[in-house]
Amino acid sequence: AVQNRDADADTIAYIQHLNHADTQRRCDAERALMKELEGGCHAPIAVETSVSGPSAAATDEATLTLTAAVYSLDGVQCVKDCISGPISTCESMGKELALILKQKGASEILHDTAVANAEAVKDHQKTVEAALKA
Repeated sequence: AVQNRDADADTIAYIQHLNHADTQRRCDAERALMKELEGGCHAPIAVETSVSGPSAAATDEATLTLTAAVYSLDGVQCVKDCISGPISTCESMGKELALILKQKGASEILHDTAVANAEAVKDHQKTVEAALKA
């Protein structure tokens, strides 16, 4: 990955050829989904994207397929769905799929995960504090 300052037009122009339009749109969809689900590195969320048809670099007529799933920490519960649409609507597709998953119960699974993670952090802190006192 290459990062640059938003307002640095010279650098943007220089590195723009490194950007792969299909990949950029796929990432935009995935990020929109994760943002709506409030998922981070510790959230049990799976996302897969694929592009069919003409490349997004050539046209906005390509089709993006976005599949996502939210799992409980023990893997027993799973909420999964898939949507497809024009690649030009990638961010709204990510948000739409997240809302679909929420309607199917993803919010409850993610809430339980957050509670379990918070408890694990507290247990770890107690262990560290005890070790430091010893």
